[in-house]
Amino acid sequence: MTFKAISAAAILACAIACGGNSPSSPSQGTPGPGGTALAAPALTAPINGEKIAALKPTLTLTNSVATGAVGTVTYQFEASEMDSFPANSRTSSASSIAQGNGTTAWTPPSDLIPNFQYYWHARATNGTITTEWSKTETFRTP
Repeated sequence: MTFKAISAAAILACAIACGGNSPSSPSQGTPGPGGTALAAPALTAPINGEKIAALKPTLTLTNSVATGAVGTVTYQFEASEMDSFPANSRTSSASSIAQGNGTTAWTPPSDLIPNFQYYWHARATNGTITTEWSKTETFRTP
């Protein structure tokens, strides 16, 4: 059996697809080509355990601060019943959410559990640089 070298892009694609923070994946503050960098996004709503009005909330963040010409930036969102965002839990997630103008938002595809506390976080990528997850925030459904 012959082993072939795996490209950094293939490792990053696997880490993003698997939702992992592997040591081989680029992280916040890691300069990309030409001195480019991305900072983790800041979550803006809902935060601080806010009780929301809908079972399908819109989760909103302030876009990542970019240094240099980072190109197209997209976001990955996760909302979960547990603050560790484990596999095999009621975790809703989405990747490749296009960056908006100053802020970016995502709405889970189905209703969440009524009267329940949820945790959420997000991260940004340009395909080469992937930030660390944002600070985890909480909200409560009606």
